[in-house]
Amino acid sequence: SDATIVIVDYPPKPNLGGDKNLCKGDAIYLVSHNGTTYSWNNKSTNDSIYIKPNKTQNYSVTVTKGLCSASEEITVNVFNKPTANAGQDQIIFKGDKTTLKATGGKSYKWSTGSTAQIINVSPATTRSYIVTVSKDGCSNSDDVVVTVVEKLVIDAGENVSICNGGVAKLSVTGALKYNWSNGDTGAVIYVSPAI
Repeated sequence: SDATIVIVDYPPKPNLGGDKNLCKGDAIYLVSHNGTTYSWNNKSTNDSIYIKPNKTQNYSVTVTKGLCSASEEITVNVFNKPTANAGQDQIIFKGDKTTLKATGGKSYKWSTGSTAQIINVSPATTRSYIVTVSKDGCSNSDDVVVTVVEKLVIDAGENVSICNGGVAKLSVTGALKYNWSNGDTGAVIYVSPAI
């Protein structure tokens, strides 16, 4: 008697690995397995595709091996990168401290190592602080410069006594610009105050 042999083959498993999360502007490879031919919904016939989507999209592949085939679809979620803001540049006197506040994310990491949104700093010299903000698995960075200047030592001289109707010469040192209480702006002024 004749015998018929039936060979049962198992369908291939595309094995795309589940949905993916991606930051806008980033790229990723999607790789399938276990087939001899591949057919993606973006018309590719390779076992892997390189994608850089600008919005959330679905990707599917049909994998064929022998007489069997199987399909799988995944979603690639695309999230916008957060807008990092470390705040305005600041100027402080040497020995003083200032407060830096970052915005734009759900979590924060400063170049100082702090993970707080708001930090206090007192640099000895001018320096830049970088903050990395993160949201939805995406991150971005910004920096703020804290300029440190020496404290001014102003000397307006000794007290002056004059006769009624006389004129006194007043001078000041220690800075580049001055603003006297009478509105004068010079380093040397002459005044004749009334009694």
